[in-house]
Amino acid sequence: MWKFDNDIANIYDEHVRQHIPNYELVIKKSCDVAIEVCKPADNICDFGCANGATLDKLASLGFKNLYGVDTSIDMLNKCASKYHLSCSMFPNVKFKLILANWVVHFNHNKVDILKLMFNSLQDNGYFILSEKVSVNPFIIKQYYKIKEQNGVSKKTIKEKEVMLQGSMHVDNVYYYLKTFNELGFTEIEIIDASWGFATFFCRK
Repeated sequence: MWKFDNDIANIYDEHVRQHIPNYELVIKKSCDVAIEVCKPADNICDFGCANGATLDKLASLGFKNLYGVDTSIDMLNKCASKYHLSCSMFPNVKFKLILANWVVHFNHNKVDILKLMFNSLQDNGYFILSEKVSVNPFIIKQYYKIKEQNGVSKKTIKEKEVMLQGSMHVDNVYYYLKTFNELGFTEIEIIDASWGFATFFCRK
């Protein structure tokens, strides 16, 4: 079973760059969106903030009211104390921007989480979601090639595949587009995609 424990927390930055296609690019796009749509005092939440790397980037850009949510205490322990951090519950505030990059697919009941995100946004708020969206064997083969190019061995790739069974719940792009529409988002765009992963940009 895959766990975001202390072992992963200690190698997280290297791990995600090796295993997630376009990792740095998606983080940059998330920050670019924040620059365009948020003021320095606006509330911004990183849902699944891990070690706080994205929060750090947002702070360096001048954003003051940053919230991080993650179910892993080991990950939150790596975050700077200057952020509003939560493990047990979602903050009871309204956000101009919520980021949820590579996290919702670890939950079986995605609709309730996505509904919570929608309801936690201000009117005219923005939501960025990055997810694994394919288990097509051809797509997965190309995805694994990226991992190998990033220095991950075939043995490690297979071991992680086994560990993720039962932990990751993958739905396709059409599922997300349908769900976003039903929740009431007024604008829905795909702003990044690579070999089974997609990043959605939504406006309430």
